[in-house]
Amino acid sequence: MALLNKVLGIPLRQGEVDFLIPDIDVDRKLGIDPFLLYRSSNPYFKRAHESLLTFFDLVIEHLRSDEIEKAAELLQFPEPNEVCLGYTNRGIGGRGVGPELSKEILNVFTNSPALLGRRLKHIEELQLVCPGIGPDRISDICANVLKLFLIEYTQKQCTYWNIPIDSSVPINHFFDFQTKSWHDGYFDVPCNPSLGGPLLLVPRRILRILPWINYEEYVVDYKNFFLRAMGGRRRKELTLKKPEKVSLVKDRICEVTRSDTRYMDLYVEKKEREADNALPHELDVMRNGTTLKEESVRLMGQLSAILPGREDAYEYQDIVHRILTFCLHPHLVDGRPQERTIEGTLVRDIIYTNEGTLNFWRYIQNSYKSLFIVFELKNKSSTSGTDIDQLSTYLGDPLGRFGFLVSRNGKEGSFNRRKTLFNKDSNRKAILHLCDEDLVNILRIRGSGSDASSYFQNLYREFMVKIE
Repeated sequence: MALLNKVLGIPLRQGEVDFLIPDIDVDRKLGIDPFLLYRSSNPYFKRAHESLLTFFDLVIEHLRSDEIEKAAELLQFPEPNEVCLGYTNRGIGGRGVGPELSKEILNVFTNSPALLGRRLKHIEELQLVCPGIGPDRISDICANVLKLFLIEYTQKQCTYWNIPIDSSVPINHFFDFQTKSWHDGYFDVPCNPSLGGPLLLVPRRILRILPWINYEEYVVDYKNFFLRAMGGRRRKELTLKKPEKVSLVKDRICEVTRSDTRYMDLYVEKKEREADNALPHELDVMRNGTTLKEESVRLMGQLSAILPGREDAYEYQDIVHRILTFCLHPHLVDGRPQERTIEGTLVRDIIYTNEGTLNFWRYIQNSYKSLFIVFELKNKSSTSGTDIDQLSTYLGDPLGRFGFLVSRNGKEGSFNRRKTLFNKDSNRKAILHLCDEDLVNILRIRGSGSDASSYFQNLYREFMVKIE
């Protein structure tokens, strides 16, 4: 095992960062799930999903214009070794989508008027109509088409976390949506310290073992339809394990789906309705073998070792950042510490993106226009009305009207001022106050394997009940 952070000696831990820390020698058995881009509330991620559909719309337009060669040129997706993802047992090699599979995808569309007219609503649907496409190929396609997206994301993460970047690293086969073609180029990104070549980081909030829309579940959900379409074969035919039998069955199921897309539509509509349950793969055990409970205990110890006061303000900011990321991913993601000055006082806070993946965080997002959530940090045992007012001036457009004050103690004394600000005008600002006891509580919840969001929902409910 050769994790990037260990090889480079960077003090990063998986539960505390937004990206998957890559094993630079062996592919991680995960894949990019484009549905997690689709369901994200982050406009940047949503645009990435739209780019995938735009790419395949371009392929279909070429096919409709009988420009087969142009369509074939687009459908080339070599193994994206830069991301260190896949299902190979050794190394980071893979086959990607080569000429033969590209030809298969072309045949799928050209021989299915229904599919050509319908287009793709999600690129994962390729698994349901093309026998050679599975979860690994879906991930490969995403990594190729969205390579510029991943390059930009990698550069931002490296800048923040001080991961070394090399200048003008050659990266092959990225898609330029302006020229509508594949290109090679040079970018400032990390190099793989073990195997050489470029290394791209991937947000762990878009990674799953199986995509949310997947062939296996599709077959199970509509097995009776497929049994009838396949001539009433025995039910076990759909679950045979021998590779040659599995291949024959999938060929037939894909053929049936291409000719009649009704059940594919029903399945996709169902998966869209159930989007709240589409969560990234849970890293319940850190890659270095540390369990969630052990990680939570470690963070508790680091918090208790920091003394209140200005001298340890940066250490306090760092540990609160790590605790919140560990406890709230994938609901609040990509936390970025900020610094600003108010009346000569340096104010430290952390701004998270609110993915709205659960009802509570979506409610906050909709009710307070909070695509972002601000946590203002005060490494002191008591707080004043001025502390609340400082945070209040920061809330509003574009960050939203919901935020947190985080201090060591003194939560009870801040309530009246928070109540006044909430009732001040029609654009209500809701501020919750966290102290060390709350941070320890959410660490215990997360350490047990549960979601800490319910704790924040209860804090919000208590605040609202007291106000009323």
